[in-house]
Amino acid sequence: MMRIILVFFVVFSFSLPFLNAQLANGSVAPDFSVTDINGNGWSLYSEMSGGKSACLDFSATWCAPCWDFHQSHVLNQVNANLGANTSVIFLEADFKTNTNCLYGPSGCVGGTQGNWVAGTTYPIADLSASNGPGVGSAYKISFVPTLYVISPDFRVWNIETRTYQEYYDWIIYSFALNATANTVNSSCGDNGSVILDVT
Repeated sequence: MMRIILVFFVVFSFSLPFLNAQLANGSVAPDFSVTDINGNGWSLYSEMSGGKSACLDFSATWCAPCWDFHQSHVLNQVNANLGANTSVIFLEADFKTNTNCLYGPSGCVGGTQGNWVAGTTYPIADLSASNGPGVGSAYKISFVPTLYVISPDFRVWNIETRTYQEYYDWIIYSFALNATANTVNSSCGDNGSVILDVT
């Protein structure tokens, strides 16, 4: 019995770092450059120039939850309605699949849920050993889909609900939030409360 508990403890201890392995909210978004499936270069920080945010969709063609999110067309809506404020990119993160998998089952190696390209209005990049080889590890991709929205100051935020409204709130409200503080050395007034002017 003691061996079973010891084995369980060892396995559990080694798995802890992977339970929440994606980048922490507020951490710096690593810059990267990839080539999309149409042969166009795409660089994160360049796409964000002028104060834009960015939306990253790390998925795999064989992944059913990724397909469900893709079929919801949330990122098409974000691209269409918020394109002046943000850039969107789909990153196929599984090196074991080939580019054919993005177009459907014909010639696909590794599995696919369907045609990921048809109707997609934003760039798609197939990550591989020769195209953005370190992007997945830089963003700590341990599961798919992993969805990030990146603020204009290059900080990463995890998308939780996968809804258009969540993207909208981050891009239009949170990233436009401007707060100032003025600290004065004085005794604590207003019963210990702090008054902020947030616009």
